[in-house]
Amino acid sequence: MTFCVCGSSRSSSSFKPDFLVYTFSSLRLSFFIIMQFHALPDDMLVLILDLLIPPNMVHVEWKDQLFMLSVCQRLRRLALPLLYRYGFACIGFEPQSKTVLTNIDLISAAKETITMMDITIRNEPTGSMAAIINVLEKFPSLCANVISLKINAIAFDFSNQPMKQNKHKTERLTKLFPAVNDLTVGGNTGIYYKTLIQHYASGLRRLNYLQNDSILEQMQFEQLGDLDVAMYPSKRHLVPRINIHTIRRITIYILQPDCTWGLFGATGPGIVEVPNLCELKLGYVGKQDDYNFVVSMKDSCKLIFPQLKSLQLSGNAGYFPVVNSAVLPKKMDRIEISAEPATYLTFKNVVLPQANWQQYKVTGTDNMEASVFFPVFNSAIQHSLCRNGTTIYLGNSIKSFTAKSLTCPSLTRLQISIPVDVDVVVKVIQQFPRLVWLALVIDSDRNQFLDTSSNSEQPVVSLNASLEDLSLDCLSEYSTQLQALKYLMPRLPALKKVGSWGLNIEHLKEFVVGHLSMYPHLANIRFI
Repeated sequence: MTFCVCGSSRSSSSFKPDFLVYTFSSLRLSFFIIMQFHALPDDMLVLILDLLIPPNMVHVEWKDQLFMLSVCQRLRRLALPLLYRYGFACIGFEPQSKTVLTNIDLISAAKETITMMDITIRNEPTGSMAAIINVLEKFPSLCANVISLKINAIAFDFSNQPMKQNKHKTERLTKLFPAVNDLTVGGNTGIYYKTLIQHYASGLRRLNYLQNDSILEQMQFEQLGDLDVAMYPSKRHLVPRINIHTIRRITIYILQPDCTWGLFGATGPGIVEVPNLCELKLGYVGKQDDYNFVVSMKDSCKLIFPQLKSLQLSGNAGYFPVVNSAVLPKKMDRIEISAEPATYLTFKNVVLPQANWQQYKVTGTDNMEASVFFPVFNSAIQHSLCRNGTTIYLGNSIKSFTAKSLTCPSLTRLQISIPVDVDVVVKVIQQFPRLVWLALVIDSDRNQFLDTSSNSEQPVVSLNASLEDLSLDCLSEYSTQLQALKYLMPRLPALKKVGSWGLNIEHLKEFVVGHLSMYPHLANIRFI
């Protein structure tokens, strides 16, 4: 094939066909991709498109995906329901802009239906919600099918307007969306949202409201299955009421720990069974010592969760009375605790069940001595060692760490942010035979590794047959880090990934090349 370039004053010797080479290479690659694309089944393509077209895109992102409708008939057929599965109406993306950006008109023209609607207001343009409602009211049949409604009014305060005007907007919105049973609200418009949530409360299946106020106090939710809230009621009887027979998932951040009992309708001592609750995320944001005097254990209500699969706790010890008085299943899928060291000290009398996945994360700034913390910490988790292993994250809130600090034989994942001696690294690797993932910080001011593996003609003894992922950081001296990795890599036959922040990995690659004949497993290591 011959290419002829006409109308150019340049000589043929000065012409460089790099652009043509690049263009045709790109076309060939595109053709290859298209052929591979058509080889995929519909269900797999839908999964890929579902990732490319998430149901929470803003206007600009949504418009960028419209090209999919013109690629081919097959892609159009598969992408159209995903692109038009939700509607959005937004305003104020530019300061004081009063233009409502929406895809409702395109969805209506395509004769599609939607079940999700996203309303977003930014930068406080005057009359924003009224302008959005005016647009949506032109498409009442589309809005009537919406069951999932999300409203986020960023930096827009409805409380500055007369309550009568807010009530009128609420009436217009609820008339537009009569079938909503999934409600997500955000922003700083609590007074406005109160009437909106109250309208839908009796029929809601899911509620997401993470505002720092108490507008949900004493609301009744008869059909709620999924609750995600942050609330700060002052007394147990002021919390919202949920149906303990329908609730399946709860994420709650709360100020007063005894209010958790009130959420399940418990107002005093007794037993309450929550038969279908599968997932509980409880975060306490009050003062560290509130639990000591807020709740008297003899007056607490015992909560029974027979179907609970996942328990996640965060914050400080405010949730301790709830967990200590709860009846949990003997085996669960997931247990995660993320708390300050002092919080774990309160768990010395708690027996946690076994779980397929368990994670204990020590955070905070207690600066507690390891000799004080670890005996209680080990005691707290020794009854709940799962058959598939445990993940432990130790932050720098612990003053010191030694290889004997942890007594958890099933440990599979460990991250320690406390700088440790290099000999501790070896002892930790040897101590936990099921360890798969390890991240440590080496204190380079202490003793260093001796790289004996490069000088020996005999294969070294394995330290751990399970460790696959190793990450070593160093406070200052990269030479210590390099020596440590050269020492460890030949002694870890299952190693597949090595992370070494700040270290030139070319030094490690040179080491691998020079020792492949004696340690073939080094060829499997990927450096990051």
